[in-house]
Amino acid sequence: MTGRRRKPGRMGPFIEGYRDWLAGRGYTSATVINMLAMAGGLGRWMDTHDLAVAELDRAVIAQFRNAMRTAGMRCVPGARGLDPLLDYLRHVGVLVASPAPATPVEALVER
Repeated sequence: MTGRRRKPGRMGPFIEGYRDWLAGRGYTSATVINMLAMAGGLGRWMDTHDLAVAELDRAVIAQFRNAMRTAGMRCVPGARGLDPLLDYLRHVGVLVASPAPATPVEALVER
């Protein structure tokens, strides 16, 4: 492979495990490469904003996406493009699983 790899910032300790996790779920090698690049970009952005991996959630990822757009980046991940990364980080215990949404009381009452 030619070219040079960019450092993944705060995501560095998780990149190899994430690669294996994605491959084990049937993602193609090209998709894995793209998803690792997104994770690395997020990790570098987290470095500049002094954010820990444990602080990641969809709101932080939305901030990252907005920063990419503001910087004029053309290839910005979709709203759920980094969901597999969040799933992986939950899987390895870095992130706490999100609580299930509360069920409205009306749904519990029989009519």
